[in-house]
Amino acid sequence: MRSAILKLVCLLILGVFCVSCANLVIGRPIAVNSVQRLRPGYTTKDEVLTLFGQPLHNVAGPEGEIWVYRYLDGKGKAQELVVSFNGPHVSTSKLY
Repeated sequence: MRSAILKLVCLLILGVFCVSCANLVIGRPIAVNSVQRLRPGYTTKDEVLTLFGQPLHNVAGPEGEIWVYRYLDGKGKAQELVVSFNGPHVSTSKLY
């Protein structure tokens, strides 16, 4: 009897854990029209921060900083924006 109750409790905990993982949301949606506003050589880091907020990752690349933004809606939709900088300006941006 005690073993059956313990198994039931473990299954309930596992079920709650699985349901909560399925709804994991990371970041916020990345607006395509905002990405289209990024102009290499003109758009500054401050402007990127205004459009998208703080990046999820910020790493040093061979020619400058690389900022990564990611959105996961917990239902299968995913977006990733990678913005590279050469000095204070955007050099490339790619939305996946």
